[in-house]
Amino acid sequence: MNNKYYEIFKLKEKDHLQNIFNIYQPYNEFKMSKIADSFKTKYQLASITVNELTEFKEIMNTNLKSKNYDSISTKVLIFQNETPICATSVIYLKRDLEGNLINDYLDFSKKLEPIFFSVFPQAGKTYVLLSYFTETKNTFSFLYNQFGKLTLKHQKVLITSLIFSYIENFYTSNQYWKSKKQNLRNILTSLFNETLEEANEELELNENVNYFK
Repeated sequence: MNNKYYEIFKLKEKDHLQNIFNIYQPYNEFKMSKIADSFKTKYQLASITVNELTEFKEIMNTNLKSKNYDSISTKVLIFQNETPICATSVIYLKRDLEGNLINDYLDFSKKLEPIFFSVFPQAGKTYVLLSYFTETKNTFSFLYNQFGKLTLKHQKVLITSLIFSYIENFYTSNQYWKSKKQNLRNILTSLFNETLEEANEELELNENVNYFK
């Protein structure tokens, strides 16, 4: 995907954008320039992400081989009852619940600090793992002093928001999905679609948006 972004950006320099974005009539140079700049930003972000994921993989493999598990810390949330949904992803939260900046997406001079997110049902419960590099524990202290202090209902609302706002690839039971009220399904579908290109910048606790039992 990042190569496609780069190819489109390069077309701007060759004045070939008009041939691709010919749906705009008459041709608008300013609009085409804005589109190309947007793809340039996406290319930069995608390239940085790929490089960082490669680095994470090397770190994880090294720690696994050496059995050095102290380099990763995890905040665990446990919900009673199994909710048929599974997800795993690396997410980059922009702000915490109080609006404090965690990652500045547009500051390419600073490395983004990730959360390794997993949710899965097992043995009558649903587990949520929010892991991070231990050396960044000060950055992610909010997982304990904010997330950890939420009521159980608000924790479920928060995790629902994280899944549908930040994660593209997850699995859920079709039967369970259909068992939810149409209004909730509409809200979650809209939230997912709206954030396919860009994740929500703010974490919101909407009490009516809860996918868990």
